[in-house]
Amino acid sequence: MTRLKAFAALAALVAALGIDARTARAEFFEFSSTITISNVTSPIPNVVVNGAPGPNGANTASVTDSTVGDSINFNGRNRVNRPNGFSHLDATFPPGTDITIMTITLSNLSDTQTTAFSFDYQLTLSVTDYNFQIANNVTNPTTGSGTIVVAGHLVGTYDTSQQNTSVFTMVPQAPGGIFLAGDSLYQLFSLAFIPPSDGGIGGITAHLNSPPSIPEPASMTLLVIGALGMVRMVRRRNKVSVNA
Repeated sequence: MTRLKAFAALAALVAALGIDARTARAEFFEFSSTITISNVTSPIPNVVVNGAPGPNGANTASVTDSTVGDSINFNGRNRVNRPNGFSHLDATFPPGTDITIMTITLSNLSDTQTTAFSFDYQLTLSVTDYNFQIANNVTNPTTGSGTIVVAGHLVGTYDTSQQNTSVFTMVPQAPGGIFLAGDSLYQLFSLAFIPPSDGGIGGITAHLNSPPSIPEPASMTLLVIGALGMVRMVRRRNKVSVNA
């Protein structure tokens, strides 16, 4: 009976701390993205332009072959300011939603010369969190924003007859692709690269959802301390009973 009381007390502690294993509540969001290109090893010579972000994020960045004149261009997305009455994107788990983080285009491709691109990049995805789906800046204000960085490298060969991207790495810098935006956790995964084509649009896509709630570290610490205390109490009482 003593053990039952101890476990009951532990359950009360868990309830008091608000720790549960439920799935996340409905979560809605908007996002913007920016990119910075660096460490260009090809083409040489080149011109790199990393545009400044707009008021709500989203920039453009490009690498141009100074000899041939062709370039590869990255274009950030900006969905932050949704008009009232429009729907925010739904990240409720499951299933979450697919997003195009950034679009990629090629321009001024030569029909006689080929350009090999090789460079690093750093992409920042900024997510703004809302509790309800319908946008309204009065009744549904944002709970806050958060960011996750994806870093990688591109190696590709391009001209008017072929577009070949042999390497495009994408590595989220947050463990498990999990980050906090407002009062909600989000997870970015299934990153994919769509190669651009001559006259076409490529991009970087991913899946975003709001995973099940995870207890805060402070709450987990209190839970562990409480559990240890309960175990010691049970052992002490059992020892007294045996010695009686």
